[in-house]
Amino acid sequence: MKERTREFSFDATLLIDYVFERGVTRDLWQDAIARIQASNDPEATFAEEFDQFVDSYREQWRNVPDEKRTEMLAVLEQAARRRADIAEVDSE
Repeated sequence: MKERTREFSFDATLLIDYVFERGVTRDLWQDAIARIQASNDPEATFAEEFDQFVDSYREQWRNVPDEKRTEMLAVLEQAARRRADIAEVDSE
């Protein structure tokens, strides 16, 4: 039996552009970022807001290999942090 492998790649720039600028979540993200920036505890608010999106993205990307899905979420997290003007967290 021949094993078939699928390769998956993504372009971080296109992903960020779609999620934050063109996709159906654009307005949701804009509202979330406004709440984060207005918060007395931006880090906690960021965690709450980002977590709301994670489950949805995991479901949408269920056919994406786990490692790539994790990379995609990390890209979105860092992009969201930049947009909200809060410090990026080291992933190590």
